[in-house]
Amino acid sequence: MDKAPKMSESTRIREAYFTEFAERVQEVYSSVPIQLSGGFRSRTGMADAIESRVCSLIGLGRSVVLQPDLHTAVLLNPSLPDAQAFAQSHRVKGEWVARIIPVKVVGSGLALQFFYHNMRRIGHGLKSDPNVSIPSMVFKDIIETFRRGLLQTVERMLQGFP
Repeated sequence: MDKAPKMSESTRIREAYFTEFAERVQEVYSSVPIQLSGGFRSRTGMADAIESRVCSLIGLGRSVVLQPDLHTAVLLNPSLPDAQAFAQSHRVKGEWVARIIPVKVVGSGLALQFFYHNMRRIGHGLKSDPNVSIPSMVFKDIIETFRRGLLQTVERMLQGFP
């Protein structure tokens, strides 16, 4: 088997959080295709990871939640130069809420809820809302949970009546 070129150090520093882990897995299980996710933003960084055989596939998660056509509009678009072929970074609004919560596991999970919230929107046929803030999202989720619980309670009560 020919030796794969090493992933460039600039890509390693700039992107791909788990390249070292993927390289170790490749050493042990060289015939298993590896999908690498986490941190990729540029077309060149993704191409570098695949060409250096750090991985066979690139996973795009949060970037695609905010821009579902990212792969065709940006990454695989030949008319867009490499210097412009980036997944946009995004700052979640209202992260201050996560900083004031004393339990850090819960606080850091609030930023992830932003992406889950948008995945649910896409699942319901709506577009992502990159402008939703953590406080408004939490408030909407509390109201929705209360509404669903109230509807279930009323349904159960009606089922109990002849």
